[in-house]
Amino acid sequence: MKKRLITIFTIFLLITSGVNFVSAENITENEVADTNTAQQEKIVSQRNVEEEKESKTDEEEKNRIGETVKSKENGHFNITFEDGYNGYCINYGDQEAKINDEFEVKDTTAAINNKNGESIGHYLKTFFVEFHDIAVKNKYDTQKIIWAFSDNFDFNKALVQQIKDISINLTIPDHGAIKKINETTEALFDFEVLGTDKNNHQNFFGYKITYRDIPVEAENNTTEKQENTTIPQENKTENKTQENTTIFEENETENATALIFKNQTKDLEDNNKSKIENKPVSLLKHATGTELALVILTLIFGFILVGKYYKRD
Repeated sequence: MKKRLITIFTIFLLITSGVNFVSAENITENEVADTNTAQQEKIVSQRNVEEEKESKTDEEEKNRIGETVKSKENGHFNITFEDGYNGYCINYGDQEAKINDEFEVKDTTAAINNKNGESIGHYLKTFFVEFHDIAVKNKYDTQKIIWAFSDNFDFNKALVQQIKDISINLTIPDHGAIKKINETTEALFDFEVLGTDKNNHQNFFGYKITYRDIPVEAENNTTEKQENTTIPQENKTENKTQENTTIFEENETENATALIFKNQTKDLEDNNKSKIENKPVSLLKHATGTELALVILTLIFGFILVGKYYKRD
């Protein structure tokens, strides 16, 4: 009777082990791919929210046309305005702005060459976006380049011509233009004209630049983690299976039962420890063809033991 109970307990443990191995196949590469896609969608969603916070939509900015904005400082070189924009003078020689002077928000077509009436907004947007490094490096040189377009100021004619040539093939919106600054950073550009109704006072070309990090793709990171964790898991599983099969062949049923119970307890402790340490685990290769065959052979061996002990009784 004692042997029957031991045999039944052994078969129960063998079947449980087999089910645990085979159940690992339920986690497939498609499920991991779905997880990657969800992570990427989350990043894109978060980035869209950030973009909405950083810059108003084109429609919202259009609704600002005609809005009154005050200057926050005196001058004409890159002065600040209360709507978050900075501005450069586009009327060389006219009177500069004073603190709390009022200006009307207009689109960039309102920026013109004061000598011939040509619209220069597209040239100025091209300068800020395509020659970003020059535009933010020196505010005095930037002002002179802008005057070269607005009042034919004699400054850096080679650069002025280069800006004109590049602008031919560009379409830059007043709001939301994006340019990659380096491998980790990109810039978001917004433009407007701040016009005054005072005679002989300067109008301003306004700009706002928002810098933000370029998000890292989740797919590459996930793939690297899978490659680093899957292979050790596979070798560990195969070695344990071979070791357990050898023990079954060399020992009595009672010893085999005790050892299997001990190994399963140790596996549970290892798994719990792994969860506590937050180690990434991949189950993609836990149940390979070789391991599944070993499980089947182990089950067959268990049934042979049952038959053997029933005959003895």
